[in-house]
Formats: sequence, structure tokens, C-alpha cells
Amino acid sequence: MNASEFAILGFGVGGFAAAVGIFCVALQIRRGRELALGLIHQYGRLTFQRNLDRLARYPAVVQTGLADFSQLRSQDKMVFGIILSHLVEDYEQTLEMHQRGLESRIELNRRGAFCLALLKEPGGLEWWRYAQRFFDDETRSHLDIHLVDPGESPPPVSDTLPWLRPDRPEDVE
Repeated sequence: MNASEFAILGFGVGGFAAAVGIFCVALQIRRGRELALGLIHQYGRLTFQRNLDRLARYPAVVQTGLADFSQLRSQDKMVFGIILSHLVEDYEQTLEMHQRGLESRIELNRRGAFCLALLKEPGGLEWWRYAQRFFDDETRSHLDIHLVDPGESPPPVSDTLPWLRPDRPEDVE
């Protein structure tokens, strides 16, 4: 073998090594994206669970607030408002992530149905009329369409969260 044949062989080996390197980088990027998506989903679920825990911590405030927001004391209105704000913000983030392809339609619908179940209660609707201005236009429009549409409604919140039914203690574990 002369020098030009070694050069050609070197270019071939170098080209192959470059292709393998690019393939490895592509795999690492894909794994990194999958890891990031997994972390996003895990964080979203933890946030949603934390918001449900807030609901469970104040059952009397939530029950009274959902029935008639105006009957709450000012301190309880603040607690009720914070709880609902966190749930709507969670839905807002899920909607944005869904639009970016980072969240499934199933998860968006699940969180949306829960949020709408709360907002369709008389006190939830009263709170929403006041608080909606604090959320972005897209979230407001999306929720308002479903709040006005008398179509398929989510189940009442009291069916979703049995601890909001003090009249039926057998449902509470």
C-alpha cells in the first residue's frame, strides 16, 4: 500500500467514525428528551396531587365555597381562591404543554374535567367570574367555552371527592 491508498483508507475510517459519533449524539439527545419528558410528566402529576391535597386539607371551606362563594368569610375566600387558582394554573400549564406536544390529550382532558367540575359548581362559577382576569386569554377562552356549553358535563365534584359529602360518612375512608 502506498501513501494515497492509506489516505483513502483513513478518509473512509474517519467518515465511518464521524457517522458513528453523530449516531451516538442523536441517541443521547433522544434519551435526554425522553428523560426530560418523564420529569415533566412526573412534576405535573406531583403538582396536581399537591393541589388535590390542598382541597382535602380544607373540606369545610371547599364545600361551602363551592356551594356559595359569597357565604365564605374573607379569610376563607382567600384560602378557597388560592386552592382554585392553583388548580386552574395547573390546567393552564397542562394546556400549554399539550400544545407543545409535551403532554397527552388524555392528561389534558383529565385535568380539564376536574377543573371544570369545580368551576361549574355555583361557588366555583362565582369565583371564576371574578378571578378569570388573572389567567391568560387562551385558558379563559378554553374554560369559558366549556362552562357555557351545556353539553357533556363532568360529574359533580361531590361524586369525585367523597370527603366533600359530610352527609354520607360511609363514603369517607
